[in-house]
Amino acid sequence: MGFKEISSLPKAFALGIALILAYTIFDKIVWTFFPPAGYEKVYGMAVYSLISFVLIPIIAIVFFEDRASILFFYTAMLLYLGGLEDVLFYVLFLEPIPNELPWLDGTPASLVSNLMGFEHVTSIGLVLNSLLFFSLVMLVWFVLELKK
Repeated sequence: MGFKEISSLPKAFALGIALILAYTIFDKIVWTFFPPAGYEKVYGMAVYSLISFVLIPIIAIVFFEDRASILFFYTAMLLYLGGLEDVLFYVLFLEPIPNELPWLDGTPASLVSNLMGFEHVTSIGLVLNSLLFFSLVMLVWFVLELKK
């Protein structure tokens, strides 16, 4: 069974996950070989803007129709904004997640840490936040599958 033969909703979900994994590897390469010393916020906003407002919508429009484009968009955006990429950044490369991640303060990835009363994003808050956003993705996928 080839990629084109898979129904559009699972394909959209899989492509959303693949985009997050690809970005994680890209991010690790940049931080390893070209650390944006002093430009972390600029780098973060540039990459966020490119992914959020250019790459994800273009892929959604080009590859999918109807509900599948919605699922791809929500899968990629919720997982990216929810902190899954940040968790994978450490886990895939067998590095411990720092106890505090202040550069994520004020982002959607800080939601759970803020609700838990922490001043900065914490490792446990980030993991829980990623699980929360992954659950939201699964809920959207489930609802769209029911309406098939």
